[in-house]
Amino acid sequence: MIRYIVGGFAFLLAVVSISADEKKDATELQGTWVFVSVKEKGKDEPLPDKSTPEFIFTKDRLQVFFDGKKVKDHQIKVDATKTPKQIDILGERDDPRDDLGIYKIEGDTLTIASARGENARPKDFSGKSDKETLVVAVRKKDKK
Repeated sequence: MIRYIVGGFAFLLAVVSISADEKKDATELQGTWVFVSVKEKGKDEPLPDKSTPEFIFTKDRLQVFFDGKKVKDHQIKVDATKTPKQIDILGERDDPRDDLGIYKIEGDTLTIASARGENARPKDFSGKSDKETLVVAVRKKDKK
């Protein structure tokens, strides 16, 4: 009997720990992020000269801004329990395809690798794939 109680307690601790990790990541993602680099199909792409593209994350949304204008608004789903951590960027009405991705947060830099289609989730952050893989690095915007 004691074995079942201890086993149940260990399971409960694991679930609480996972929930805490997910909440921590959800909190860390929130805010404004400025583009640092973009790779498409493993090749570096230039950033626009005169504008600073931004991601704004809220609890369950990702908004993309160019020149201060919102150009995309996606619902997102994050799973911090996977290795690497996963993010699903859900499609919009005008483009219903979902982007399946992975992400990592290192200091003030967030890197997301994503691709479209079934079973398209990248395995790493190299961006090299037979699928259309996009790797974006963004840095947390200074708080003012």
